[in-house]
Amino acid sequence: MKTIRITAVAFLLGISLYAHAQSWESAYEKSSEYTVESTTVCGRNATIIAPAVRNGKWIVRPAFMGAFPQVDEALLEKGWTFGYIDLTDEYANPDAQKAFDAFYEYARSKYSLSEKLTLEGLSRGGWFSLVYAVNNPGRIDKLYLDAPLCDLNLFKERMGEAYGLVKELWGKHGYEFEDIHNYPAKHIENIRGIPTIVVYGAADEICRFEEQFGSLNLSGFEDLSLIGKTGCGHHPHSLSPCDTIVNFIMKPRALERADATPKQAVAFENYIEEVKGSGSDLHSIMVLQHGKVLFGKWLGEGAPEKPHKLFSCSKTFCAAAAGSAIDEGYFGLEDKVISFFPDKLPRKISKNLKAMTVRDLLTMTGGHGSDPTWEAWKTDDWAKYFFAQPVEYTPGTAFCYNSIGTFLVSAIIQKTTGKKLTDYLEPRLFGPLGISGANWEESPDGICCGGWGLSLKTEDMARMGQCLLDGGVWEGRQVIPAWWAKEMGKKQVESIPGGQTPDRAAEFHTPEALASNDWCQGYGYQMWMCRHGAYRADGASSQYIIIIPEKDAVIVTTAHDDNMQRVLDTIWKHILPVL
Repeated sequence: MKTIRITAVAFLLGISLYAHAQSWESAYEKSSEYTVESTTVCGRNATIIAPAVRNGKWIVRPAFMGAFPQVDEALLEKGWTFGYIDLTDEYANPDAQKAFDAFYEYARSKYSLSEKLTLEGLSRGGWFSLVYAVNNPGRIDKLYLDAPLCDLNLFKERMGEAYGLVKELWGKHGYEFEDIHNYPAKHIENIRGIPTIVVYGAADEICRFEEQFGSLNLSGFEDLSLIGKTGCGHHPHSLSPCDTIVNFIMKPRALERADATPKQAVAFENYIEEVKGSGSDLHSIMVLQHGKVLFGKWLGEGAPEKPHKLFSCSKTFCAAAAGSAIDEGYFGLEDKVISFFPDKLPRKISKNLKAMTVRDLLTMTGGHGSDPTWEAWKTDDWAKYFFAQPVEYTPGTAFCYNSIGTFLVSAIIQKTTGKKLTDYLEPRLFGPLGISGANWEESPDGICCGGWGLSLKTEDMARMGQCLLDGGVWEGRQVIPAWWAKEMGKKQVESIPGGQTPDRAAEFHTPEALASNDWCQGYGYQMWMCRHGAYRADGASSQYIIIIPEKDAVIVTTAHDDNMQRVLDTIWKHILPVL
């Protein structure tokens, strides 16, 4: 009688899940903010729901579309793409896995999605998600499992029809039931590095936790969250509210770590000793090579989860936004700056001011003879003050470091896109890179400062550096336009140190200066060129994101050290030679 009752209940629960799925996507079809595509892939029904502006992150269900969709809905609102392919009754047999492979390639290519996805598995969908994950761990960012089926002996003991179907589907490929009934358990080591969240009903008698996921060897999981719902059976799935699940899924994974060689380890130790001996107030350093962290150290007031003021390192993030906006057609590099601010202009517009372009702002060659930033800060209208200053040089001909010029780039982005810099970058850069909680100071009239004012964690800075090193690609997806990522780190104009006036340029272009001064190597788009074939984002008091293409390396520092050349020299002395 017990077997019959459970079989009947299981059948009814299956109907209930399907009932939840009917027409769930219809609300998205009616919205101009989403694209809904219904198609077939390898003969299976598939659906993709994509926001108009998406961050490249995606979550996929292999079963029960629309059943308990609160997590999917929350992620769609945050710029994620939702995917579904109906593999409900195929129990992850090899044909089903091949169909998912085809869906993966199709969705990634068409919607420009990350190479890693979150797999969402409810009940039988949990079985597919686990089997696919242990076979393809490199494609999985997170696993969200809800009352997942993990051992098919449940079918053998209680559900004869399903047991027969499993034998048939896998048997076509030469597998015996004993080969596959506990497939996830036999390969669990493959997914211990994948952050996994499991929700289950503590009173579930259909898919009992202790007989299913709880029976696996869970030791060694790097990030595993188990949520048992007291008094809950097999339904309802998910949580309401679902913030715990959504926050887990959205939590960025730490950058991969690698072991330093003995020679590197000694060099890193010597570097820290010299830093301490010099009295430098270093807050953090992170060294990456080949995309993995070799060394990370926090000192003084620095801490891994503590955001740090980036000062002018902020400019590089503003430039990335400018490149995306240009690529999307909002404005052009050669557009005249005055065209965006007709209400901020002086009564008499000089020839040089009239000639100034967006490119000139981004290369610090707007034509000013000195930086008007400090005085502009004292006013309520920074743009108006900028335009009121004399433009002494023909734009494009004289380098003069100018932070308010970068503020104008931020203002142009806000004016043309209708979004503040942080909001514009969220789906395009911050979200894809896994940078959360980005905070940017604003002007009196509510415009992100652009040239300064961004605060991020050390690892966030490292993510940006790695993205630029990889040509604007993150997790297999083009995040910063490739042409723009290349131009940002390429010498566009000759440079002199910030705070110096163009009439002193000759002093900084002598052989001695070029051999020893990292502010005389040229300037790209809001990035400084360095010696040793490197280039960098650069902020006051030694905030650095140093990109070294020849070494396939990124070095990040945060500090409060105004001897900025010394900070770089110490890196060149100890760290560069061992990369």
